[in-house]
Amino acid sequence: MLLLLLLLLLLLGPHRSTCTVANRVRRGDVPSAPPQNVSVNFHSAGSETAFTLTWDPPSADTTNGDITGYSLRIQPAGPSPPSWLYGSSASDSFLGVEEVVAANPTSYSLSASDAYPFAQYQIVLAAINSAGMGPVSLSTFSRPSGPPSGQPRSASALLVNSDQRIEFPPIADQVTVQWTAPAGLWVANTPLQAFDIDAIPNPESTTTSDIISTRVQVTWDSSQPTDQRFEATITGLTPATQYLVRVYSIGRGGDRNDDSGLAVITTRASVPSIAPTGLRLDNRSATTLAVSWDALDTATPGTNGDIVGYGVQAVPSAGQDASCIAVACAPPAQCQGETWCAFGACMYTALPDTTLCDDGRADTIGDRCVDGHCVGEVYGAHATVVPVPRHLSHDQQSYGAGYMPRLGEWWYPYWAVARIDRLTGDGRFLGSFDTPDNTREMKQVWGEPDSLYYYTASFSNHCRKLGPFPTSAVVWTYTPQPSRPVGGVATDAAFAYCIQTSRATVHVVNKDTGTRNHTFDLTGGEIGDLHGVFAVVKDKLYYGTGNRIYRHNLSNGAFDGFRIDVPIERMYSSAFTGRDLCLSDNNNNIYCYQVVTHTIWPEASAPQLLKDTAQSYSLIVTDTGNAAAGFLPWLNQYWFVPFASTSVLRYSADGSAIDSAHSVPVTNVRQLWADAHSEHIYLVNETSVLKYHEPTGAMAWQAAVGDGDLAGVTQHDGLVYAATELGDTLFVLSAIDGSSMSSLTLVDSASNTLSLSCKGLAATHGIIFRISAATVISFDVVTGERAAIAFNIGFVPFNTVFNGRDLCFSAESVPLRCFPLLSGNVYTPAADGNPPLLSGSSVLTQSENEQLSLLLPGRVFTRCYSASATEGFAVSFLSTCANTGPAVVVVRATSGRVFGGFANTVWPQTYGCHRDTRAFLFTIHNGRVYRTDEDVTAPSCAVTLRDFPCPSFGDGPDLAFGPGCMNGTATASAFHIAHNVGAGEYTDTWLAGSSSFDVDALEVFAMTEEVADPCADVQCPQSPCLLSSYCSHGACVSTPVADGLPCDDDDASTGGDVCRGGVCTGTPHFATTTALTIDGLHPSRAYDVRVRAYTSVGSGPWSAALQGMTRVGPPSQDATEVVVDDVTNTTITLSWHEPPPSTVNGELTGYKVVYVAADGLSDAVATDIDTRTVTLRRLRPFTTYTIYVRAVNQAGASADMRNTTVKTAEAIPGPPSNVQLVRESSQEQVGGVRVHWQPPEDPNGVVLRYVIYYAELGGVWLWAETPSGEDRSHLLTNVLTPLVLVSAATSVGEGPRATAAVPLLPVLDAIPDGGGVAEGTGCSPLTSPPPASGGNSLAYERARATARARVDRFGNVRFCTGDAEGNADADAAADDAAASPRVLLNGVDVVGVSASVQEDVVLRLREQELITAHTDLDSKLSNLLQVAAGFGSR
Repeated sequence: MLLLLLLLLLLLGPHRSTCTVANRVRRGDVPSAPPQNVSVNFHSAGSETAFTLTWDPPSADTTNGDITGYSLRIQPAGPSPPSWLYGSSASDSFLGVEEVVAANPTSYSLSASDAYPFAQYQIVLAAINSAGMGPVSLSTFSRPSGPPSGQPRSASALLVNSDQRIEFPPIADQVTVQWTAPAGLWVANTPLQAFDIDAIPNPESTTTSDIISTRVQVTWDSSQPTDQRFEATITGLTPATQYLVRVYSIGRGGDRNDDSGLAVITTRASVPSIAPTGLRLDNRSATTLAVSWDALDTATPGTNGDIVGYGVQAVPSAGQDASCIAVACAPPAQCQGETWCAFGACMYTALPDTTLCDDGRADTIGDRCVDGHCVGEVYGAHATVVPVPRHLSHDQQSYGAGYMPRLGEWWYPYWAVARIDRLTGDGRFLGSFDTPDNTREMKQVWGEPDSLYYYTASFSNHCRKLGPFPTSAVVWTYTPQPSRPVGGVATDAAFAYCIQTSRATVHVVNKDTGTRNHTFDLTGGEIGDLHGVFAVVKDKLYYGTGNRIYRHNLSNGAFDGFRIDVPIERMYSSAFTGRDLCLSDNNNNIYCYQVVTHTIWPEASAPQLLKDTAQSYSLIVTDTGNAAAGFLPWLNQYWFVPFASTSVLRYSADGSAIDSAHSVPVTNVRQLWADAHSEHIYLVNETSVLKYHEPTGAMAWQAAVGDGDLAGVTQHDGLVYAATELGDTLFVLSAIDGSSMSSLTLVDSASNTLSLSCKGLAATHGIIFRISAATVISFDVVTGERAAIAFNIGFVPFNTVFNGRDLCFSAESVPLRCFPLLSGNVYTPAADGNPPLLSGSSVLTQSENEQLSLLLPGRVFTRCYSASATEGFAVSFLSTCANTGPAVVVVRATSGRVFGGFANTVWPQTYGCHRDTRAFLFTIHNGRVYRTDEDVTAPSCAVTLRDFPCPSFGDGPDLAFGPGCMNGTATASAFHIAHNVGAGEYTDTWLAGSSSFDVDALEVFAMTEEVADPCADVQCPQSPCLLSSYCSHGACVSTPVADGLPCDDDDASTGGDVCRGGVCTGTPHFATTTALTIDGLHPSRAYDVRVRAYTSVGSGPWSAALQGMTRVGPPSQDATEVVVDDVTNTTITLSWHEPPPSTVNGELTGYKVVYVAADGLSDAVATDIDTRTVTLRRLRPFTTYTIYVRAVNQAGASADMRNTTVKTAEAIPGPPSNVQLVRESSQEQVGGVRVHWQPPEDPNGVVLRYVIYYAELGGVWLWAETPSGEDRSHLLTNVLTPLVLVSAATSVGEGPRATAAVPLLPVLDAIPDGGGVAEGTGCSPLTSPPPASGGNSLAYERARATARARVDRFGNVRFCTGDAEGNADADAAADDAAASPRVLLNGVDVVGVSASVQEDVVLRLREQELITAHTDLDSKLSNLLQVAAGFGSR
């Protein structure tokens, strides 16, 4: 030990690499000098000897006697630099060689097993004589550089974790390498400073020869074992490549030892990083481009995996269209794909519908692409029609009102006193609190939805921010200038808004500082006295004065046209609940209008734990005695079970007794707790907890718990908690099977000791409530730590009840007293939006159901009874609706009127009156639902059961039914309406339209435990391209996977399918070879064609573009805007516009007008490019033509895609066809002839009638006319051998006649060729045909009777109108005026006179002598004269 101390002293002193420490001593002393010339010879690695140490003895004059040996110490020196592996070089204990060696030889060999690969060795050597050890020689030797002695062990490589659903493409250029430190290393010090990792591509399967190396500097953690595991990530690798991974130890000089051995790994495939080359155009047509390219081989660097296919893209070339040179297309929007310009317009491809997007609006959810646009569903949309008000009755103090969203409370300020009353959401008084003394005369109170701060509008000229509640500290006061009374205050997420009465200026104030930001004025609407009717709702502002509310845009103050006329004389207060704007006229009547579809404060609307529970209310519940208690939400009932009994005393939610019998399965019940979701009840008695179903009574499980004296049970998040009457431990059971899960110790962190008594438990919102004596204490349901809520109820209860919002207690002679815990009821949450709650109604329309649902608790009602006049009313509704809880009755009278009522209690099964303070009646008038007021006039008889077991209301009775519920009466009594809100005053006729009615249909709906869910019928898409997809507020909300993730779009015509925006989308032009024909292109257009390669992971970059031009194709569209300018019976004139330039498909050269008749005959007319009008000629009259105006270019004409249908006008018809005569009688002397014919081959219109001309041989001409153009024959009577002619007539006139197949003989004597008859013989008789029906036949007959024919001195045949002797002096002037031979009829030329007549016949009839009322008279006379002329030519 002395030797060690001496050496230590020497080491602590200054020294050099080799030093001598000498002392003068006398003979007989220890040596006075150390050994000399100390040196070290290091041996090579693998030798059994690490090194050999040699030295020379001290000089003889210093030995002081014979040297008997040497003291040798070999100690490792610290490594340098200190960053070498295993850190610090300091060692608190000696590690090395320490021994005494012989005097000869003066050398020492250190075994390799005792050596360590240290950076340096420190040698301490001293000579020893008989007197002891002399001074030491201290030398330091560095081991020559070389590889470390050990190699890393257990090297392995693995791929880096990468969830490609979130991160795409997945990590493919990295691997993680793990290894163990070399074996045999000295833990505290070693020369290892780092590890090198080499990733060497496998030369047999690689696309790269690059070796990737990385050095990992590491530090030894002395807390780790000697076989410490190391890990590092090597990056920059080539995807889809097999690597041989080696790990090396790095020594002090950077030397490597042998590698650790191979770790083989193949990197992930990735998307290609290169594009195919050699893209070329092989062929083209008007709509296709055939291209090919060089294949990408897996050996090609950058393929990053096996190539599975190629995608080809053809995009119209930019700049090739002259009309697009100056057009700059905006980048594509979220729902748009590629963009390009064509014919001067920007084109976009639309992403698939349902692609996820963000429309940038905070008020929408479920945003998705629809037709290339991002569309979201508006959440909380503003009303577009005036909503139906619902009536409330609250005890208001004076002017002013407000709503506190975080608490779900109505606040009503006093006027002259600085105080505010608090009421629950259903109007129950909670208490009052004081505001600062100068905060009075409050016109309005506005609560923040996200905090407990609130704002007041004071008649004393200021707006103020106070809180947070329950404090009333003034945060700031803002006084608008010029000073005058303030009438309203409201806030949104950014600002507070303060407005003075009778002024239009809104002051926008910083919510934090109370300083003015800016102002704006309300325009439009009406500005007047403002008494707190002021609200900011999203981007709108509501302003009320008098009895009207106006809605303005918050952005500019402009009235947007929406107005509500309120059925009260003047509004003096308002409160906005987040969905409803509620108004009052300074009394207890409140009218609430739903102005948005959903609450705009969803978080605030959810029930919240209240911090202040000191205010309570009492229910009218008596005779509960020492009974266990519970609340059944699906029945809306309180249940009390007396001790030692199984009977149940039941009470409605408002405390009314229900006298029907009921029981529970066990006795000695201490508490009941109902599961609102499964209609199960948990019961606890002194020794066990059980779960059973109500109303079937089926037992789910029963579990013995503890050692007895159980006193409370509750359920929360799938666990059941039971407590003994004394103690701080809760037993935790599974709600599924009752098995024991654990125990929970209730802890008070302040004292850690609790002395608790238990009369029941309650759990909600992660908190368990337990009562000790008269104090309610709260605890965290997970940790058992005491929570913040605690309050005294003023008496020691016997039981505990939780009704979904309030914690209630009672004791003997103490009625049930309730203390609010939550801002809302978790059992009956408010409906979100207007989901129809009445399921299965065949009476109500969707709109009526939605309106009525707004008046009901937010739960689904299912139909338990239905009957109709056709189906019968034989079954009593009590048999199917008994014990079902709150219910809705819907009646449709035979008059069509729909009405009914709501009962908030279970339907009674005993006759008489039953109490219900929340019942109401409703009627539907003009599609709108109206209800009676909430404050029932006679609540003790609101619900009744009368002699006939039908659902009845009121003691009037207000609604009652006769036998079989087939008819009923309505007598106003138990209900009332304070103000008429649209359906009239509440009288006997208000409900059903009359005081008595016959029933057409009757439905009863029972409330279930199912909460109204706007998502109930919403099916959200599920797709491999969606991480999640769920419904929220009626709309689907989805989270997409990373774009580019491979998928399958189930379309065989696409390839390379990948996820884009949550939708699987394939590439339409995809090939597994190196060639593809791209179809569906536009003719005569330049395209930039690109190709990209696909691996199994996805696609790579596009190649450089190849420009290809499709060939010219016929125009793809006809001319546009074809207009018919004029139509005659043989012509149609058209005009048109050019087709859109994008459809010309080349250069427009002209037009081809093709017209096709109805019978298929067609023709065409061509025009040049400058002519855009044409007249089609030589058409057939009254014929429908289909006309195509086809555009023409170099490739041809457009297809007949658009047509114009035109019918030519009518003309006179052609002659009838196939005229035949058939003798009708065998008696010739009295026989008749029937004339038959067929319609004209060219009717040229609608044939209205046929005219038959006939005459016996040698007789006069007569004619007849058919009633319609449908006739095909006519009977000629008293004729034997007639001459017959038949003509057809349209609206234009009569056409040429067809002759029957019999000889025609003249009926007049032949006119001599000399032209006339013998002088003085007078006129030859000629009878003209009679007029058509409707003509002036008397005048015509007079003219016919006096008409004669004669030959005048000019040789002209004339009609004369004189007597039988031919007195025609009146026509003398006319005779002389006949300048040339012609035939005239009333001045109109007659054509077709026989050429054999030597001179033209001039016909002149005076109009006063021949009254031609029939339009065809001229034509008939003309035809007759032509016949006569024909006769005269024979």
